[in-house]
Amino acid sequence: MKITLFGNSYDVKLVEGKYGDGSTAIQAIDPEGPFGTLTVCVPGTRLLENEILVKTWSENSEWAPQLLQYGFEDTGRRVKTGYVEAQVWKRTPK
Repeated sequence: MKITLFGNSYDVKLVEGKYGDGSTAIQAIDPEGPFGTLTVCVPGTRLLENEILVKTWSENSEWAPQLLQYGFEDTGRRVKTGYVEAQVWKRTPK
């Protein structure tokens, strides 16, 4: 999938893993190595099986929302974490 960051285009793939609490961790990888981490872990947050917590602030603010066109949907739910809120996304068939 292609994402744009500060006017540059990057080919990234998403690699899945698990956080210590069992929630889904997703990292974006480009040919040169790790690009960024899409997800965050907020212990105690209950999510449905196909949902993830997405970091859309700070360094992710420009590229993370672009992934909505690649099989994700923003549920509109938010989870407070410190001074920001993580977005709850779900996977959608593409």
